[in-house]
Amino acid sequence: MRIRGSLIKGLSIALVFTLMPVIAFSAQKVSAGSSCKVYQQKVTYQNKVFTCVKSGKKLVWNKGAVLVKPTPSPTPTPTPSATPTPTQVFYVAKDETLIYKISDSEGCAVAFDGSGKEVTFVTLWALIDGQWLQVKTQEIGWEKTCNDSRLPNNKYFAYAKAAIDDGTKLRWKFVGQVNIRERDTQGNGYSQPIVFTAPPKPLEPIIPHPVEGGYGITWQNITERVNDISAAAWTDAQLSLVRNKDLPNVGQGLITYISPYAAKLDNKLDEVNAVLNRTFTLFARIPASPNIFFVATTYEDATETKEVLKSRYPNLKFMRDSIDSIYALDQNSLAGTPWVYSGCNGGYYGRNTFTWPNTLEAQALILGVCPGGPESNGHFEGVQGMSHEYIHLIQIGLRPISLDTFANIPCWMVEGEAEWGQTAVATDFTNYLRGQHFHPYLLTSAGRDFQQTSAREWTAQEVQSYYLNAADPLTCHDISQYAYSYSLGAATVEALVSIGGSESIFAFHERLVVGETVNDAFKTVYGITWDAAAPILAEVVAKKITLSWSDSALTYQTRPKI
Repeated sequence: MRIRGSLIKGLSIALVFTLMPVIAFSAQKVSAGSSCKVYQQKVTYQNKVFTCVKSGKKLVWNKGAVLVKPTPSPTPTPTPSATPTPTQVFYVAKDETLIYKISDSEGCAVAFDGSGKEVTFVTLWALIDGQWLQVKTQEIGWEKTCNDSRLPNNKYFAYAKAAIDDGTKLRWKFVGQVNIRERDTQGNGYSQPIVFTAPPKPLEPIIPHPVEGGYGITWQNITERVNDISAAAWTDAQLSLVRNKDLPNVGQGLITYISPYAAKLDNKLDEVNAVLNRTFTLFARIPASPNIFFVATTYEDATETKEVLKSRYPNLKFMRDSIDSIYALDQNSLAGTPWVYSGCNGGYYGRNTFTWPNTLEAQALILGVCPGGPESNGHFEGVQGMSHEYIHLIQIGLRPISLDTFANIPCWMVEGEAEWGQTAVATDFTNYLRGQHFHPYLLTSAGRDFQQTSAREWTAQEVQSYYLNAADPLTCHDISQYAYSYSLGAATVEALVSIGGSESIFAFHERLVVGETVNDAFKTVYGITWDAAAPILAEVVAKKITLSWSDSALTYQTRPKI
């Protein structure tokens, strides 16, 4: 074993030397033809590199090769140039498939001059690893939504559409005239940083169930089938109620509290449970909160109701605050008096919806009860109104958390969805027709509603003009025509249901929320773009509103087939 080991060791050493490179080294005296000992060995002597070669049977140094030193390149004279602009590094979200709309609410800017030229410029920035990086946006621009008296006309807030990771800290940078206090040495303005909270990702998009009932209303024939629209929409809603009633957890999260005096004034308030459960069933396939609270109280019971809610649900302070908002408790000079009763007229004053901030974990419907009793018209308005308000909770649940409640849908949808959705409340088709608020009304400068008081013929041009005014979600709430959402909007939704089914409007709504354009989202759900559909719908709605004022308002309609 020792002999074999020694042999292997010797071979290893030999192998190492064989693989070592033959290198040149300096020698003191070398001359061409003199003997050398190592074949191919190289030495450097007197500016030559000599190589050991074979000459016959001898090893001798060759004549040597002159060692040429590289000539150094001349140092170039630098050409004066501008300081290079560093490469822009953009922030890009990890998930680039979800595009969100981010709206500024701080940096009110004069975005354009009198000629329409853009004079203030905006970019969106994200704080990544301690460094502010510009966000790579899909779209960025201005919306005329601010009203700052310190600035001249043409006042705008910025908006951007971009993929943003949840929890990212964002801020806006402005170059130009803007009401921002924080500025750098160049005068650029910066908004206060905010943390972006991404809305929950839907498990899957809403796929509306095809319209049922056999009416066959299409974009090609709907203008000639106006009399069939209500029957088609009503029929589909009734079939949807039957189809959805066995879905799991329908209405399981409803929690009710009726204060003692409210129960005494109206002993039929428990009807709200049935109304809400029918609404839950109609829209059972639309994402919604698993916990819905219905609270009915009076001014006299308001303080006690707040204490009950505090003891039962200490984390849900928003419900107690909502009672304050109805009754103005401890909020103004009228506190301590039942001032809300002055507007009751035997009915109900307050119908409000509230959501737990930034979450769908809990939502609430708060009903302020006034004297009048279960036989008054106020009873029916209050009870049925809870269905309307619940649909607003669905809308709140669909919106991105970073936006205001209705900052992503045109105004004709806001009340139009909620008004038509009350079809779940109607006990029969005649009740459905009477319950639809197709009589137009506006808002006065004092903020009060007034209804159209006489019949007249509406034109498609009027309705289409309203569509244009209702198109911008961030400005349409401030126009006097906003209240048309209850009538023109409701008639528009009903027409869409007759073509696409009861769930189609929320399928369209959801696609707007995730950043699709109105035309793209509408085409996905209804088969044509909004631009193509709007003139058709305007003609249909104008006929519908005009007919609603005729003496035969309940008889011109086709009767449902079920």
